[in-house]
Amino acid sequence: TARAFTAHTSSLSNVAAMATTPPPTACTLPNSAAHTSGLIDHALRLNGWHKRGRELQTCGTLLPAHTGTSRLAWTVSQRSRFAQHFHQDFFEDQYGRGARCFFMTVRDPVARLQSAFSFEKSHVNWGQDQHLNSNIRHTKSPGHFVRLLRDGKEARPDVRTPQRQAAVVKIFNGSLHGHRRWGQRGREVLHTGNYGLIPQLDYLRGLEGRADVELHLVCQNQLDRHLDAAWRKFEPGQALPPLPAEEAAKSTSQYKTTLHNKYAGDRTWLRLTADERAYVRECMFPGDAELARRLCHGNNASELP
Repeated sequence: TARAFTAHTSSLSNVAAMATTPPPTACTLPNSAAHTSGLIDHALRLNGWHKRGRELQTCGTLLPAHTGTSRLAWTVSQRSRFAQHFHQDFFEDQYGRGARCFFMTVRDPVARLQSAFSFEKSHVNWGQDQHLNSNIRHTKSPGHFVRLLRDGKEARPDVRTPQRQAAVVKIFNGSLHGHRRWGQRGREVLHTGNYGLIPQLDYLRGLEGRADVELHLVCQNQLDRHLDAAWRKFEPGQALPPLPAEEAAKSTSQYKTTLHNKYAGDRTWLRLTADERAYVRECMFPGDAELARRLCHGNNASELP
């Protein structure tokens, strides 16, 4: 029988009562309510439109973690006070402070999940959110995490661990709209979940109700090209400001190990099977996958890694 989890709770009894493992596409996780075709269609229609006379000073940045945000945040911040490298700032937050144009990075959710593990493997834990890469939960790779979330199994396929599965479900649910609990603004503390699990579409909530805004979506896999094209709409003939070396070093989208040299150059631990990739795209982040496919991969699923 299929498992069932509510959007904000996951009782151990339900997990323990799980009878059989559903196929990877039998989604039993709560999908973000932000996953609506209407929001995606509206965002894509609005994308790239520029109101003559509007300046970069009015632009904010929407920054889903692990989508190439360092480059975007620094670049727009050279012109706008609204552009800050905060992952807890969403569309309605910045609109309320006066921003009327928005830049946002977009990335395929599989590559984003892999980047989140790369980041946690190579950086000190500042205690800002619940770790994905966890010794306690035995989720030391994206594959371990997905299998535990989906099947209730650890790296050993014959071992079921309801308590650990409940823990990762809680982190997933706690990253969704309506269930996130933040610390003080600017401290970037997410008490209930993980930045890398916040759906990218959540950053666009409220967009459909505002007629006086413009949106510039930047694909992580074409970041410089998309950002340059958007930049020239505001400053024709002007190239992007060159990224200082110290800012380039902050990028978490390109994995550069600093603390775990034994992983340098070895990305095999990041791999996901075809079934696991399908689960990430179809069950964990269906809206993000649709947006990335249509915007960044020519609406062609075969182009996805």
